[in-house]
Amino acid sequence: MDKQISVKAAVVLIMAVMVSTIAIVWFAMDARRNVAMAPGEAEKDNFIPKAPAEKSPETGKTEDKASSEIKEDVYNGWNTYVNDLYKYKIKYPVTGTVKEAEKVAFSVSADSAITIDEAYKKYTGKVCVTVETKDGTVTISAPPNTQNYFVIYGRTGMGVDTKVTKSEEKINISGKEYTVKISDVKDPDSRSVEATVSLEDKTTILYTASTPEKSQIMKKVVESFERIK
Repeated sequence: MDKQISVKAAVVLIMAVMVSTIAIVWFAMDARRNVAMAPGEAEKDNFIPKAPAEKSPETGKTEDKASSEIKEDVYNGWNTYVNDLYKYKIKYPVTGTVKEAEKVAFSVSADSAITIDEAYKKYTGKVCVTVETKDGTVTISAPPNTQNYFVIYGRTGMGVDTKVTKSEEKINISGKEYTVKISDVKDPDSRSVEATVSLEDKTTILYTASTPEKSQIMKKVVESFERIK
């Protein structure tokens, strides 16, 4: 009888020790999980260095490098037209085309000291270049063609029922800010947004589109204009 009691007591004692051990281990693990992380430690562990801010050559203002890269992505995959005679280049969508003025587009005044053949040979079709895209066109008239001197481009007249709303906006080209003169031209059956900007060397850029939204797309083409040596 005493022997049976001793065995039972031993079993109870072993079970009590096991339960106590499990409880101690569980409380230790729970305490470790509940240790509060010092403020800012989580952010420190997950910290990703931010790209340093850089000064934009266009605006002169400091901007994040990431923002600059996004801006460059606007022209990612675009083609580049280079005008080696009048020293500029411009980007345009891959679906667009570039046309230099043909000889038949040249004209001279009756009292001009130069003939059409001489004008075309001297100034070439590069004097007036048009970029055509699905959203609109951009025409770049070099200084010798000021005021359509040799090649006529853009609108030459208005209909009696034509309504024109004029406005202005700013554009940044090659790091300089210019004023764009805009004419929103509405005919009974059509609409054309025509914007003109004149550079300091008398280069004139005209961009046209059928809607204000598409005009902004063409504005991006113009903003890619850049002088070359």
